[in-house]
Amino acid sequence: MPGALKEEGTHIRIYPTRAPAYEVPVWTGEGGHGGGDDLMLLDLFSPQEDPYLRAADHRSGAASILCGIAANRSIAEGGWVKIDDLIHGLDRPDYPCMPSASMPFTLPLRC
Repeated sequence: MPGALKEEGTHIRIYPTRAPAYEVPVWTGEGGHGGGDDLMLLDLFSPQEDPYLRAADHRSGAASILCGIAANRSIAEGGWVKIDDLIHGLDRPDYPCMPSASMPFTLPLRC
């Protein structure tokens, strides 16, 4: 089909507002899990600055596990499960700053 986009494999396609879509290269590495294993070990044993704010601490790990526990319990019992009812005394994780729903959203100017 003429003009069809290739859909095979892993790709990143950006759809900017008021501009044509474009693709960016996907980073891949050598080794286990596309290079991810080496990066994880480096992060564990020689922490570096995390410009993407992806690093998790014990609170983030516990919150992640508790989501799975709550989901499994909800499925088994057929009802709502509140994470706060599963554990007490765990501080909330630090999350990267996100815009609030009340913050203004400005579209780019039309070309």
